[in-house]
Amino acid sequence: MLLEIIVSCLYFTNKLLLLFEKRSGWMFGLLASALAMIYFFNLSFYLFFSLELACFVIMFLGLFAEKMSIKVSIGIYAVVGLVMLYLLFNIRESGWMEFATSILFMCAFLLLAKKKYFNGWLCLGISHGMMLLVTFEKGEHFFALMQGLSLVVCGVAMWRTTRRRLISS
Repeated sequence: MLLEIIVSCLYFTNKLLLLFEKRSGWMFGLLASALAMIYFFNLSFYLFFSLELACFVIMFLGLFAEKMSIKVSIGIYAVVGLVMLYLLFNIRESGWMEFATSILFMCAFLLLAKKKYFNGWLCLGISHGMMLLVTFEKGEHFFALMQGLSLVVCGVAMWRTTRRRLISS
């Protein structure tokens, strides 16, 4: 329960800081991803565990976006995607919802790291909605609640991004 709260709060802080385009959001994301790997492994959510490996890398990319090429991150994602497919077909506990959520999270963070804000926040919002369903179904109520709050942050971020586009036009 304690790890669930810590991971949830760190990831929520990550979203809030990214909403305000603070570089420290990526640092919170690094810490959240590292702890989330332990959390999801303990829950036997092996697809989400592998997602967190990829998220850890993309949080690093977000922190040092100028120094890491998009090809490197796509290569890392391709490897993680293949691992996820393997897990999906070889571990009974894995499901298509976990897989789809994981792919969307990876796409979202990659888009945000590359400053494609509207599409990144949209993918992130959809993935938080899906994660809310998966974690609530597994009885992880606090984590599910934080997914709902993160969904609200994604909505605000999309609104801000759209508003900026309209003002600059």
